[in-house]
Amino acid sequence: MLWRAPLSGFRVNTSRVVSRISLMAAMLAIVCTTPFAEAQSRNVEGGSRTTRNTRVARGGDNEMRLDTTVAVERGTIVDLSASDGRITVRGWDRNEVEIHAVSSTGELQFSRTSRSLRLEARRSGRSKTLDATITVRVPLNTRVVVGTMLGDVEVLDVRGEVDATLYSGNVTIRGASGRTAVSNVSGDITVSDIDGALRVTAISGEMTLSDIRGDVEVSSNSGDVSMRGMLSNLVHVQVVEGGIWYDGALARTGKYEFNTHSGDVHLYLPDSTKGTVSLQSFNGSLHSTLPLTVQPGSSAVRGFAGAVRQFNGRAMSLNEQQKLEIGGGNGALVTISTFNGDVHINRGPRRPGKDS
Repeated sequence: MLWRAPLSGFRVNTSRVVSRISLMAAMLAIVCTTPFAEAQSRNVEGGSRTTRNTRVARGGDNEMRLDTTVAVERGTIVDLSASDGRITVRGWDRNEVEIHAVSSTGELQFSRTSRSLRLEARRSGRSKTLDATITVRVPLNTRVVVGTMLGDVEVLDVRGEVDATLYSGNVTIRGASGRTAVSNVSGDITVSDIDGALRVTAISGEMTLSDIRGDVEVSSNSGDVSMRGMLSNLVHVQVVEGGIWYDGALARTGKYEFNTHSGDVHLYLPDSTKGTVSLQSFNGSLHSTLPLTVQPGSSAVRGFAGAVRQFNGRAMSLNEQQKLEIGGGNGALVTISTFNGDVHINRGPRRPGKDS
């Protein structure tokens, strides 16, 4: 285990964090011991048998280029991978895939089937670098599978499902629909304007999620997780080392869980929020600008006088599990746990600046 919680009621699920990290480690081992594109191609249905496989010819100065436009049917999967380089994908209102790719020291391989289109940029011979650049336009609602070993990825306004797998690089996804999945060993992750479920797994890097309209599952070893404009019925965030910021409404029937070993948790909630909050920190306290009512039987009741027992904004110790109500309860279920960090519940929305 990464750490042992000395508090019997403490709820941070370290076994789940360890299993996530083990999964990422296994992924890293696969990436480092096999050609990256082979691992990536397993995500594409029907991608193992091609009707056409074009080895792009090399031009002057040892450079390889591919400039082509391919008509595709609805439902075609576009799979793009590069060992080193940058990949940019944008959606457009045409039934065609347009590709512009260049590699100065490596090679490009292009193939397609009736159900998929695939482009791979890889190192050639004894070359230690690739530095490929791939720019692609795809029809709206296309499923995009993309990955790099070393390099950044952008997938913008495709309005379809997105699977992104990176080893080292930054990834930006905007304007996707359906299931969106991101795995990154090292690098920042920015995801916005998503209609559908989102799953993000990371080892190291900052994470910024905004305008997500669907269930969210986040697992990170190191780095802050910042969420804005969330409209989700189910949110689960697990961080080993880093803070959590959540700005958004809570659904009346929603469930929200925020766990971090080392870091603060900040919630920014509307005045109309109703729900029950269960929270605990081995070394931390609660600060709130929203009125909270202590549930009968909670250990916090001993520190409050009067019949209402309303938490009025002063710090409350969290070394024992506390249960409080927002807006009278009867709404969302929120669980917050930290090992070393404070909990802040704020009357939203969040002001500019991460620590505000």
